[in-house]
Amino acid sequence: YGQSGVGKSSLLAAGLLPRLEAAHTVRYERRDREQGVLGALAAALGLAAAQPTADQLCAAWLALEAEEQQPVVVLLDQVEEIYTRPNPARPDELVEFLAVLQILLGERRNRPQGKLVLAFRKEWLAEIEKQFAEAKLPRTLFFLERLDRNGIIEAIEGITRDQRLQAYYGLTVETGLAGEIADDLLVDRGATVAPTLQILLSKLWERARLHSYNAPCFDQELYHELRQQGLLLRDFLEQQLAQLQNTNDDALLTGLTLDFLAFHTTPLGTAEQRTLPELRATYRHQWELLADLLRVCEDLYLLTDGSGNQPAAEPASRLSHDTLAPLVRARFDESDAPGQRARRVLENRVVDWQAGKDGLPLDEADLALVEAGLAGMRGLTADEERLLAASQRERKKREEERQRTAAEKAAAQERELLLQRQSNRRLQMVVGILAVVLLGLLANMLYPSYVAWQTRTPMVAIAAGEAILGTDEPLTDDDIAKGSFDLAGFQIEKYEVSNHQYARCVHVGRCPPMSDPTELNDETLAEHPVRNVNAFQAAVYCQWVGRRLPTEIEWERAARGVTGANWPWGIEPPSLALAQMPSIAAGSMPTTTLPTDSLTEGATADGIHHLVGNVWEWTLPATFNDIDETNSTWKTLLVDPKLIPVLQLRGGSYQDSIKYITTRLLYPPTKPFATFGIRCAAP
Repeated sequence: YGQSGVGKSSLLAAGLLPRLEAAHTVRYERRDREQGVLGALAAALGLAAAQPTADQLCAAWLALEAEEQQPVVVLLDQVEEIYTRPNPARPDELVEFLAVLQILLGERRNRPQGKLVLAFRKEWLAEIEKQFAEAKLPRTLFFLERLDRNGIIEAIEGITRDQRLQAYYGLTVETGLAGEIADDLLVDRGATVAPTLQILLSKLWERARLHSYNAPCFDQELYHELRQQGLLLRDFLEQQLAQLQNTNDDALLTGLTLDFLAFHTTPLGTAEQRTLPELRATYRHQWELLADLLRVCEDLYLLTDGSGNQPAAEPASRLSHDTLAPLVRARFDESDAPGQRARRVLENRVVDWQAGKDGLPLDEADLALVEAGLAGMRGLTADEERLLAASQRERKKREEERQRTAAEKAAAQERELLLQRQSNRRLQMVVGILAVVLLGLLANMLYPSYVAWQTRTPMVAIAAGEAILGTDEPLTDDDIAKGSFDLAGFQIEKYEVSNHQYARCVHVGRCPPMSDPTELNDETLAEHPVRNVNAFQAAVYCQWVGRRLPTEIEWERAARGVTGANWPWGIEPPSLALAQMPSIAAGSMPTTTLPTDSLTEGATADGIHHLVGNVWEWTLPATFNDIDETNSTWKTLLVDPKLIPVLQLRGGSYQDSIKYITTRLLYPPTKPFATFGIRCAAP
């Protein structure tokens, strides 16, 4: 006995059997579920009876020894399948077998000369040993350890040490390679060494013969290439499934491959042998595809011929090694392929349909999932077919009910539509009148906002940060001493507000009209700055376009930049080429304003025109980032400007020269003047 994957079957078939044959006749059989372990013993001794008596077995054994003239050793493998693959018809299979052995091996003078060797997995030792102890049968236990380092090296190099075998196969193994392979396989103490080594050597042999058919060589280059692909059985399973996808992609994607492989396992995670009739019955709906899939799985060493040691037995298949069973089962249980999803739904719901019962049908979502996965799973049981048929009938009934309900609803809607049409005729005139009124109201509400949006001019963004403001010239009580101030960011209009823009505001009824609208209506002055406005008119206009008046500090920052320049354009004194403003030095006196986008040379580095000259510009009081104070002044100006004694204007005009950029003009906000204009700002 030994752990799964330790190599019990290999030891019996390829190790013990050849070494016993010189002095013994050896018969090897695997336990078959139908015949049981007693039937396997009978088959080994050449008896046709599936359930022979002890006398029949003893006679057959003694006759065989007499014929062979040497002891007969019977090797019965996979005895643990009494528990992992039980036959419901033989619940006491082991007890019955041991009862026969008590008679067969009990009387020494009639006892066969040979031995009976039973092989099974370690985890079933307690159960089997208990039964043997109760039967008081003589026995010797031998625990088969997994291959050690020397055993692995012997398995790899053994063929090269026998002159006859080496000459026949022509194989050479690079020095040190066997030890390297052994070290790699023994790193994981829980790994199944024997089957992994078997698969590895098979792959090495195939690759080596591709390189040199007559003189194959196992070398490190070839081994390292295979090692990169993975040495463990889990890696082998994934590699073979990947290869299988290249030959049968649909079967893998639908889940049929995993279902087929899992059919060769038990719920306990052990291997299960399946006969060809079982496969045909279970996969009757996919047999043509499964026949090819069976062949491919055998070619990829996933399945093997389960009847190889029983020539007279019917064709069967099983996993290539028992240790693949838990890996296949885990892969199957974790799979989210359509076949596995459908199978989980069916197996969960069919419980209510067993024993002739009628349970609840599948809902439409589960039914669709099952139908999509039928091609990727085993054939349905009779109860599952009843469940599926009932679910499909229920779906058809629901669909017919939906169609009937939809037809009734459509008829009701048609009747309602006729009534509605009659009602609509009565309401058409009223609706038409209301529509005209509503359109008028909407136009009255939306048109001013649309015009305001169209009227807006470009703005220049002034970034937050320090700026030099104020003056060192003789100060009045209201002047700011020169210094560096930290200002919040804001935006200011690139151009002064023009006659054309203010006229639009008056036209839609949002701005107070001018006392003298002559210039507003003069097309030749349309792009000149509006003038003769008070602070209230300026504030109303800026509010209409969604903006406000700039604060005095914002205006000065826009005009002087961050370095506190003397003028918007730099240090050069004002001239008519730079500002529309009287110049004493040049002896010039302008007589009118200029278009708002003129005098580009006098603009700031940011492109703001006419901050000096043309018209004075209304501003809010100087506040340093005091938003509350600015908002308070702004609201008061819009609601009751008479509460504000004076406001500041900056920049001079075409009639008024300023000596410094910091020059201020204080004036009551309710009074207009011929040289007062507007420029808007925003936060």
